[in-house]
Amino acid sequence: EFIGRLPVRAVFERLGEQDLFTILSNPNNPIILGKKLDFAAYGIAIKFGPAALRLLAGLAFTENTGARGLVSAVERALLGFETHLPSTKVRRLAISEDVILNSQNWLEKLDQNPDHPDMAVAFARISDEEKSAVIRYINETKSHLSDRFGLPLTATRMELIADCYIAQVNDINGVFDQFRNFYEQIKTIEMQFLKKHGINIVFEEDAIDHIILLWQKNKTDLDAIYKQLSLNLEYGLKLVREKTGRNRFFLTRQALEAPEEFISQVLKDATSRAGDALNLAAINDAPERTRPT
Repeated sequence: EFIGRLPVRAVFERLGEQDLFTILSNPNNPIILGKKLDFAAYGIAIKFGPAALRLLAGLAFTENTGARGLVSAVERALLGFETHLPSTKVRRLAISEDVILNSQNWLEKLDQNPDHPDMAVAFARISDEEKSAVIRYINETKSHLSDRFGLPLTATRMELIADCYIAQVNDINGVFDQFRNFYEQIKTIEMQFLKKHGINIVFEEDAIDHIILLWQKNKTDLDAIYKQLSLNLEYGLKLVREKTGRNRFFLTRQALEAPEEFISQVLKDATSRAGDALNLAAINDAPERTRPT
């Protein structure tokens, strides 16, 4: 009974400042995500710079409570902003080392000008730093993430994922779930095209990235993409099938952006191959003495 009323804490391995920084800078970190969600509830977008995260990790380290110290360090650093900014017109907050060390000065600046140019510059810079960090994280864990989510990771796709992470409040796993959903739905267009037109199309990865980009920017939806694809390629692909007997086509980004050029090139390649085959057959049928050496 007596021991049960005493706080018991066991330390397996002491975490250093670098360990705490690694925890904070992970794109799946719940502490940072939680703060982004708290500020987003008031319509404020918040970004954390790497220098600020390193400072917070150092403050947490001095508490000597391991990873638990990160929560209190972040709470103390943001308390003034979290209690004051919701009643202002501030919509962007970039947490840099200077913002943490001179919080009162920054609160006064933002009171005078909610769109303070120094804050706008810092927000843009930290957004770029955050994007670079996310791309670096994806590269370092590329095989694991690709296997886990069943998603091929091209360079363009990794950048799209990073852009999506920057633009919304979500952890990296949540963003990967979104992209896996995008990928699976885009692949259903192939089956729809086969059922309706009897032609087997296969999207190359750069074509899928292009569709995701259009979808992400709300320039179109999947139904519109399918209808446009049918309009642009159905007749041409059927013509190629009639002339060559070919019924499977790999669609690149160029095929989506310039369908007429794509069809022309496919016909040209098919004609060239057919001509080469005829020439080879003629050579094989010729008498041995007349064959070219």
